[in-house]
Amino acid sequence: FLGGIVFIIGLWWYSTAYVYKGAPFFYEIFINQTLGRFLPKPVLKLFMNLFPEDAKAFLRINPDHERGFFYYIIKYPGLFAPWVVLLIPFFWLAPKEENSRLPLIWWAVIFLLFSVSKNKRTYYLLPLCPAAALLAARGYFLALEKGKEMFLKGFGYTLGSLYLVVGIAAPIALLALAPYRKSLARAFNFIDPLSLSWILCLGAAFCLAGIFLILLIRRERWPLVSCFMIFSFMVLWMGVWKSLLFGLEKEKNYSPHCKSWQKRLPPSRRIVFFHLFRDSIELNFRRFRPEGKWEYLDNERIWKLALKNMEIFWVPEEMGMTYQEMIQKIPRPFLLIVSQRNYKNKLEKNPFFHGEWLLNNLIDNRLWMVF
Repeated sequence: FLGGIVFIIGLWWYSTAYVYKGAPFFYEIFINQTLGRFLPKPVLKLFMNLFPEDAKAFLRINPDHERGFFYYIIKYPGLFAPWVVLLIPFFWLAPKEENSRLPLIWWAVIFLLFSVSKNKRTYYLLPLCPAAALLAARGYFLALEKGKEMFLKGFGYTLGSLYLVVGIAAPIALLALAPYRKSLARAFNFIDPLSLSWILCLGAAFCLAGIFLILLIRRERWPLVSCFMIFSFMVLWMGVWKSLLFGLEKEKNYSPHCKSWQKRLPPSRRIVFFHLFRDSIELNFRRFRPEGKWEYLDNERIWKLALKNMEIFWVPEEMGMTYQEMIQKIPRPFLLIVSQRNYKNKLEKNPFFHGEWLLNNLIDNRLWMVF
């Protein structure tokens, strides 16, 4: 009965979307996002011959973030750490409990389904978290029933030691590696003062939590040990995520880069962003020469050339407008910022991105692309 209700809710949503969007919605969701992600490439190519021509454009082999079958088996412990430890007593003591059957099936089916998919990212496993939390909670109480003090000592000392290691090692590693690792540099915005203070505070919080937890265990304050383990991890977990989201959010809206660029521009100059907001910006600038060669330019040189030779404009993306119409709204000369991913994806689908069209309409040593 419950399954039927859930099915009706989903069917109602998909039916409404189909009424408004028609066949393209069906092709994108059920053909590309389902068949395209789960079927092997040879089988997928055979399926292309079974659909009408307008569907074949949607039925494509998507190479983005392809991973092997065991990718989530490797990544999941880190994603759900340290609570993943509590899944061990559950699977050891209560895998056949009737009350645990629903979260167990929920967890296992989604994990297996996502593992079969060719395209994988760690945050795809977020729907597993509620089911895993129920299983971990049951494993926690089962472990307490079997040996309260032994379990709390072992798990508590492990967690406290982990806090100390993370609190000392993580800030050092971040500060040492950030200038050389693009992913870290993007997440913490090249270690600006605000991000630096946040990293140091987070490291100190981890160290204090580890020391306090070990002291509670040595004094055998078991109720406090249990509560503090849960509370401290929740707070520190939220702190870690907030620090990452803080950096990523700044990266996604490009506010640090905008502020940096605005300082270099006269008040009358403006900035153009074109199809940039899906991907992280790389502060490597290259100029496209008419003969088809790329010339690398360092940041200082590019700004001297840019401010000397061109205006910088901002043009919003409007529904229904083609790329040509959008670009033609920009007075020449101008600075154009395009992300590498969108450039590659659109290269074969839109004449705007063909080199001949670029050379004939926009180049003249004034088109700049940021990758």
